[in-house]
Amino acid sequence: MVHKLLRKKISKMPFKLKVFSTKLVTLLMHLPIPKLGYLLTKIDFNTNNFPLTYYSDKPLYFIRNDSLGRFVTRLKNRYSTKEILEIFNNSGFIDVQFSYGKPYWCACGIKE
Repeated sequence: MVHKLLRKKISKMPFKLKVFSTKLVTLLMHLPIPKLGYLLTKIDFNTNNFPLTYYSDKPLYFIRNDSLGRFVTRLKNRYSTKEILEIFNNSGFIDVQFSYGKPYWCACGIKE
């Protein structure tokens, strides 16, 4: 996948080059794709499975910031809701709540 290759390359760069590279990725991929999805939505095209539609109404700064976070980190782990809940519970958190709308990757809890 292109994202995995880009993350591997960008994450090893010096920080200023990481920032510049992620700005390029944002301008070339993470900005045009959601905007295309937005336009398709306006002509009643179903964009439920269209990539990056979450960003279709977000400002450039927001998209760029998420892009920086996505590509700068060397290690990227994916966890299920069950695994995240286990991590929270093992760390002493209670009343853990998950976002069931976009963005899905958000969760918070109360430390005992």
